[in-house]
Amino acid sequence: MIQLTPDTSEIRIGEAENYVIKVLPARYRLVVFSYAYGTAGFRFRHPNLVKVQPAVLYYVTGRDKRKRCVTKPGVDLYFVVPSEAISVEPKAGYSYVHASVNGQPITFDVTGCSTLPKGWTDYLTDRCSVCVGTPVKAMKAVAEVAIPRTMAEDYISFDGIDPDPNVVSEYLALVREIEGKKRLRPGHKVRPRADMGQGEVLGIDKKRRHVIFNYNGQMARLPYRVLDWQNISQQLGIYDAELLPA
Repeated sequence: MIQLTPDTSEIRIGEAENYVIKVLPARYRLVVFSYAYGTAGFRFRHPNLVKVQPAVLYYVTGRDKRKRCVTKPGVDLYFVVPSEAISVEPKAGYSYVHASVNGQPITFDVTGCSTLPKGWTDYLTDRCSVCVGTPVKAMKAVAEVAIPRTMAEDYISFDGIDPDPNVVSEYLALVREIEGKKRLRPGHKVRPRADMGQGEVLGIDKKRRHVIFNYNGQMARLPYRVLDWQNISQQLGIYDAELLPA
């Protein structure tokens, strides 16, 4: 392992040294962990946590023909970590930098590109994103060596990390649907969409992703995708303030 210093600017790997990790010299680094909504990581809080904000996470699951993209609501958790607390493994990761902090392995998801001849360069800046869903024990280890925001304001910029309104809007839409599905029960009387009258929920077909409603004695099966979950969540007493991470 190669311990970073505030002056580290480059790490060369391999006999030919054609794999390079370019490191932005910095005394402190903003380390970001991301976790999906409802997980243990999503709920984690620590005195050295400098910022919490909603996020929209994108996954690729499956292989070959079954590969598909999945979008989930989540959270970004920010810590300020001294560079000396980070040790980099001299290993070719190709857009992933393998490292260790406080005895726990973590992997940074970084920008990388091929270089001539037959080389590769990864870029580790002062804002380091950890791979989504990293074990919480690794985040706890980072939190133990992180410093409070007030101590780092003179050394690291927090500009540009306020949540994007479009991200917040998408996050809320995804969480409303999750919570609406969890709390909607047979017997509830709701308007499934703003342009529809009130109906009584008869049942929820989770396998086929339908909600079965009774409209004036007639049964209607409505797919999840056509339901107005914002409208339904409000009728169920679910409000945006309780859905945002704090």
